[in-house]
Amino acid sequence: MIRTVPAAAPAQPQAPKPPAAEPAKRPAAPLSGDALVREMMRKAQAREKENGFCGTTNWPDLEDVRRRLGDESKWRVGSQHAYTRGGTSCAVDRILRKGACDKGGDCFLIQWWGCMAGGACSISDQCYFRESDGMHDGVGCRF
Repeated sequence: MIRTVPAAAPAQPQAPKPPAAEPAKRPAAPLSGDALVREMMRKAQAREKENGFCGTTNWPDLEDVRRRLGDESKWRVGSQHAYTRGGTSCAVDRILRKGACDKGGDCFLIQWWGCMAGGACSISDQCYFRESDGMHDGVGCRF
């Protein structure tokens, strides 16, 4: 008696695996103390008194923010920064536009909301440029 063994079935291609899911993108970290930022903007627009507000923020000092940002190549239109200034004031700024400076380099148009400790709060647009010795009012900025 001869036994026959059926031939093995030809290998079937496996269904392609779905691509691995991309890791979920983390939303950008909110600006330090988002509720405080909104309150700063509200106080500045209403031109209210500071009344101890700056002491409640726990925001970094302006010089620490400048060191973290480094040169202006790291500045981005739309970015915001919240800071205090040696206990004399606190502020939030937003970079609105980038332009050219008559002295060369980049200028930045910044919207600023701030309070002077013990004084009034206000809002303004300011133009700045960076030189080796720090930031300066942007006289000669072109946008």
